[in-house]
Amino acid sequence: MSLAVQLAEYTEVAEKLILAPSRGVVTVLDPKVVTTEGEIIEVGQPVAIITNSGDEVPACSRFTGFLMEMLVQSGERVRPGQPLAWLRTFE
Repeated sequence: MSLAVQLAEYTEVAEKLILAPSRGVVTVLDPKVVTTEGEIIEVGQPVAIITNSGDEVPACSRFTGFLMEMLVQSGERVRPGQPLAWLRTFE
C-alpha cells in the first residue's frame, strides 16, 4: 500500500456538520458565545430546534468548534440527516 493511500485513511478533517435529528420545521437558535472569530459551539449545544406535530427536538453539535455557517434558515422544512450547519473543530 502506498504512503498516500495510508495517509488518506487517517486524515482528520477539521470541518464537521451538524445534522437534523428529525423531520420538521427548523428554528435557528441565537448564539450563546460569540468571539471576534465567530460563534463557539460546544459539544451538546443545540443550534436549532426541529418542530414536527407539536414535538420539539433539539439539533445538537457532537463537536466543539467555530460555527462557520448555518445552512438553513428558520422556517425551512428539513429531513433527518440534512446538514443544518458546519463548523471548524479545534485541533
